[in-house]
Amino acid sequence: MPAEDPSQVLAFLQSIGLAPYAKTLLQEGFDTLEKLQEVTADDAREMHFRLADRKVLLRALAQLPASGALPTMSDAAVSPQPSTTSAGPPLQAQPQDPYAP
Repeated sequence: MPAEDPSQVLAFLQSIGLAPYAKTLLQEGFDTLEKLQEVTADDAREMHFRLADRKVLLRALAQLPASGALPTMSDAAVSPQPSTTSAGPPLQAQPQDPYAP
């Protein structure tokens, strides 16, 4: 991947609902996920991020792996996330009666 490939930055921002900030971040030189991970709350404030958007960005950046790579579908298949709900056993499909009205 090229050193400056903004497509991952754009994909990341789209995934967290902050795509409108892409132009600003790219203009400020945050053109890779590695660089984007260096953004601080003060940086985001200086770039005129709304408070709620700063919180969303910083929370999402904290969840990125240290490599700055976006998780892929194969990553999800290898390491599934544990369920945070405990609603009981999964529901079983009930066979349908072919003679029911």
